[in-house]
Amino acid sequence: MSSDASVTNPRYLALTSLQSLVTSKNQELGFSFSSAYMTNEPPLAAAFLAEPSSIDAEDTWTGNLASQQAYDTRTEVDTLTGVFADLEAQIETAIANTPEDVPADSEEAQWPHG
Repeated sequence: MSSDASVTNPRYLALTSLQSLVTSKNQELGFSFSSAYMTNEPPLAAAFLAEPSSIDAEDTWTGNLASQQAYDTRTEVDTLTGVFADLEAQIETAIANTPEDVPADSEEAQWPHG
């Protein structure tokens, strides 16, 4: 018995909810990667690291070790930024590859219980 009725795909709803949460948390951290949320403002971490003296500064700590620490910190933040961007991209890809509506009598309509 097949039905022509369709329902909103619960997996699609879960992914869009996850996207909203991840985007919101990334924005709280000062990161925004989704094309729908792009701004001209630099992420907080990028703004902090844009000033090279933010770690290696005369009034705090200077020298070769301080310079190396500044470089290492910038590298770690760049890597972390990539992780956040990749997470948003993977969620967007999953949403793009998930049908919004599915037949009401399909296994997909019963997800995650089907």
